[in-house]
Amino acid sequence: MLIVPTIILTIEDEDDRSYMEWIFHTYHRLMYHYILETLPDSWSADDAMQECLVHLIDKVHLLRGLSESKRRNYIITTARNTSISILRREKKNSGCSYDEWVKDIVGTDPEYDPEEFILQQEEIKQLQTIWDDLDQRSQFILSSRYILEQSFEEIGKELGVTPGSARMMLTRAKRAALALLRK
Repeated sequence: MLIVPTIILTIEDEDDRSYMEWIFHTYHRLMYHYILETLPDSWSADDAMQECLVHLIDKVHLLRGLSESKRRNYIITTARNTSISILRREKKNSGCSYDEWVKDIVGTDPEYDPEEFILQQEEIKQLQTIWDDLDQRSQFILSSRYILEQSFEEIGKELGVTPGSARMMLTRAKRAALALLRK
């Protein structure tokens, strides 16, 4: 004999309680089947079943008015949606690896990562050696994008070109700088 979950036994209305017991006995295997498709862990599946029953208890009057096929589909949909919700909550609350944690704590800002800071300083020194060899437009677009952190729309407005053209100008400026660095 199958034990009726406590959540059903706490229903005050005797008629609703007996109806929900019937629902549970009739559909529990079907609900577990659809829950286990999403949540292979039996502990999570048990939690999903309890939560699913809470949702169904809240809709007991709706369930009574549905035909057999609609009631079956409603229960299947509730079981699936409940298990998906639990899966999302578990993913949201899941931990992260140590490397991810360090990256989040330390950040990617060069002032927090000494190695990144040194590499950035080396790049700046290299750019300083070729800066005067770049044309004015390349200097302007490189400094606007990487020093002033302007968007392509802002750069395009200042140069009187479209954002797409500003993006292409930046690409050409980077290629010119790279070519000078390789010399």
